[in-house]
Amino acid sequence: MAPSMIAAPRLWGDKSIPFGGRAAGEATGPGIDMASFGRPESGPDPCDGRLLNATLVFWRDCFFRRSHAAGAGLVLIPLPTLVVLYVAFAGKQLVCDFLLQTTWMAKGKCRHDGWVRPLVAHAGTHAAGTLVIVLAAAPALAWLALVDFALHAGIDRVKALATTGMAMSEPRFWWALGADQMAHQLTHFGFVLVLSMQLSS
Repeated sequence: MAPSMIAAPRLWGDKSIPFGGRAAGEATGPGIDMASFGRPESGPDPCDGRLLNATLVFWRDCFFRRSHAAGAGLVLIPLPTLVVLYVAFAGKQLVCDFLLQTTWMAKGKCRHDGWVRPLVAHAGTHAAGTLVIVLAAAPALAWLALVDFALHAGIDRVKALATTGMAMSEPRFWWALGADQMAHQLTHFGFVLVLSMQLSS
């Protein structure tokens, strides 16, 4: 029986494409020739992640440590998936870190004492925002909300300790603030990759 054709990439990703049983040059979708990739034993290393027809291509074994005998394949992550998820998390950062953060949260989490409740409340809003995104995309990964809570609280507390006694007019204060925001965005990018792999596997 001939292998089934792979449809054009969907927003939330295509299924893994197995190598076995395909003739050289056999088409697997619009503009995709799997023969150009070669098998895992030969050809270019597929673990470097490449752009193909506006789709990120990752070698599944690089992420899941599966043996080739278990069925090696490619995981295609459409670019719209990455864009939509990243914009969602960037919007969550704007809303939760600025629009919903009260003066009590912002100042309270930086105090020497009595900082726990304001920090928990602030990190809780971020966890709630992440939960909304994850439930809409991949409910099985709802636990990412707890990860976001822990990471956001930790990053904010480190920033608070690092800026103790600093005036807002000092360059070091803004360096710390920039590092804080970068750490949050990198956290979100990690969530985007985890969600994308889940949606495309």
